[in-house]
Amino acid sequence: MNSMLERLRSITNYQVETLSNGAKLITHYRSGLSVNISIKFDYGTAYEVPEKRQAAHFAEHMMFRKGPRELYRRRQEELEHLSANGINATTSFEYIGLGNSNTFVTLPRNAPKLLRLVGDMIYDDRIEDEFLEAERQIVLREVMPKQVSEHYAFCREIDAALWGAHHPYFLAGDPCVDNVKRLSQVDVREVFEYLGGKNVVVSIVGPYDQETLQAAREVFGTKYCTKQKRHIENPSVPEEERILKAELNDVSTPYAKVIFRLPEDRHEDTTKAHVLAQYLDDSSKLQRRLRDEGGLCYGVGTTCFELRKGSSFGVQATNFNEGDGEKAVAAIKEELEELKDGKIDQLLLERRKEEVEHSAITYESAKQSADIFSTVELFGVLNPYDFVSTTQNVTAKDLRRLARTYFNNPVIAIALHKNT
Repeated sequence: MNSMLERLRSITNYQVETLSNGAKLITHYRSGLSVNISIKFDYGTAYEVPEKRQAAHFAEHMMFRKGPRELYRRRQEELEHLSANGINATTSFEYIGLGNSNTFVTLPRNAPKLLRLVGDMIYDDRIEDEFLEAERQIVLREVMPKQVSEHYAFCREIDAALWGAHHPYFLAGDPCVDNVKRLSQVDVREVFEYLGGKNVVVSIVGPYDQETLQAAREVFGTKYCTKQKRHIENPSVPEEERILKAELNDVSTPYAKVIFRLPEDRHEDTTKAHVLAQYLDDSSKLQRRLRDEGGLCYGVGTTCFELRKGSSFGVQATNFNEGDGEKAVAAIKEELEELKDGKIDQLLLERRKEEVEHSAITYESAKQSADIFSTVELFGVLNPYDFVSTTQNVTAKDLRRLARTYFNNPVIAIALHKNT
């Protein structure tokens, strides 16, 4: 086994402790200069009821805006001092994450203080009206540009075709400016009621001590959650091909996408999908077909958007001449049909498998490890560290099966600049 594989596999054995309230505490001790802490709450915008959409986003903005003015300022200054990578939080369809890139980085001696301070801030019940109104304006500035963007509206059409116009994953992307304007303290507090118990995952990676573990248990092991989240149905996969085309003022680079919805419970295919994405990505056989041989576009790319209740897989061509969008789509579809027929370049496949392994080097970062471990435990998906060992076993037959199983009834989207 080469040294890269040895290093990667040496960090797979993280420990998981379920606290008395159902929260999960993930730990992986490793040497280094910093302790990396990822905190995620199993509640995102997809769980909101329609009339209170954007409440999770609003609550995320209020995470560190609790308590009277002077106390808030002292806490902010202290957290900025303790966190080496600043203060931030994010809201996705399925979770709220704390820290820059979902991770706080701190000195080992400061880790217990940081955990207790974060707990004091997010579990403080005091929400001041002045802070609520100030954050409302910030949230409005974030969502209003989307509402007026032509390209954003086109992307919404794509999402509706992929997920269905009534599915939470589609509805969760709605800016809902009017909702933001009328959300109240009560609405924000309702979101905070979900941020405890089994909805909490805390991941600690680095040279932590027992005081750090005790602080994590005290902060996140005592807050219970009795509320049931809104159930998300497994969205049905589109039953027919859809073609969407638009000329937009705010698209500088034209693109053509061929996007497929993948069903729920496909996580055993995660590694294979990453290899397939790499196989079809830039500098691939598809790139040669589209650019080098056909002169149809500048670049080729792939996307693999993974969610708990289903995912999407897309192939796109960018920067083509007027009238070549449909030709690019036809070339992409031809390449995918060849995959279904088993026409796979074995040498290229082996090279792409190595590239997926190379990308796993980034998982050695303690900061990324903390984020990845918490996501793995939150979603129950394949451990990304398994990519290294399982990638080596991916075969041409696997890619053929993936193409035959999932690459049917795509949503085709072609976006052009209005002056093209």
